[in-house]
Amino acid sequence: MRLRVLIVILFVLALLSPSPLRAQTPRHRVVVEVVTVLSDGWAFALSNVETLQREFGPSNIEIEVVVHGPALSMLHKTDTDFAARIQRLSEHGVRFVASRRTMRDKRLTSADMFPFVSLVDSGVGEIVRKQEAGWTYIKSGY
Repeated sequence: MRLRVLIVILFVLALLSPSPLRAQTPRHRVVVEVVTVLSDGWAFALSNVETLQREFGPSNIEIEVVVHGPALSMLHKTDTDFAARIQRLSEHGVRFVASRRTMRDKRLTSADMFPFVSLVDSGVGEIVRKQEAGWTYIKSGY
């Protein structure tokens, strides 16, 4: 009888104690879509990302910013208006991805983009995949 009680207590403690796997998994996952060509829209989108990180804490949220269409120039390494801000967000865990389809249409290569930018085949396809995987969707910019 005592052995059974001890096993139950150990089992409950195991359930209640934080698992290393649980501790590493962010509680929130957000995909942010940016398609605007307007720099005010880019500033708004980046402000939203910064707000999310402040609200939940960088270790509690995973953010992917999907950039496609006219907005792609925001990730072009010749665009210096937002380079430092985007770089800082990238260093704090925000993933920036560019659409290869848009890059192809604009005759751009990965060498044209900031070095921390990841590439996906299709921006809209990436957004669909993220939503199907349970990510929260935010369309940002205007």
